Amino acid sequence: MRVLIGGASGMIGSELTAQLEAAGHEVLKLVRRQPRAAGEYHWAPAARMIDFTLMDRADAVVNLSGATLSRLPWTKSYQRQILSSRLDATHTLTDAMRMAAHPPTVFVSGSAVGFYGDRPGQKLTESSIKGSGFLSDLVESWETAAHLAPEKTRVATVRSGLVVGRGGAMKPLLPSRSSDFSARSAAEASTGPG
Repeated sequence: MRVLIGGASGMIGSELTAQLEAAGHEVLKLVRRQPRAAGEYHWAPAARMIDFTLMDRADAVVNLSGATLSRLPWTKSYQRQILSSRLDATHTLTDAMRMAAHPPTVFVSGSAVGFYGDRPGQKLTESSIKGSGFLSDLVESWETAAHLAPEKTRVATVRSGLVVGRGGAMKPLLPSRSSDFSARSAAEASTGPG
């Protein structure tokens, strides 16, 4: 299978790329810089630029592109960047799919559990209604844009939560863990074992 990925260099995208390639699939990576390797293709989602003929070659498209949510604080300006980065990427992909003679069979679009809002103590499922707040509104707009894919293309919006791994939510915790370990090691070295 040939899979076109927007956001292939991110934490989730890198792991997905590695697993797809290990399983024998071909990955086409969309990059914002000039392509430097085989399988890389330039796009400029903020300008809605992409070679739409890539869609004729892809069996599936995965969209994981967007400004990081781990950057703080979320000022009004950065919230606009978070929203526009996701909508621009998604619209660029769905527009290209609609122009393709043979659009991909499936479009997997990243999304977030932020759709449900902050509702402590409530049991939430995929059928739960939208919450309120910035993240809920963001996800609603993002998923609406994904469903602009052509009718022939099945759309799956994947609502991920906090992502822990090499980077992601674990990244800000690692320096404190390392410094705690170093302090403990120094204390043990000065007092001797046991």
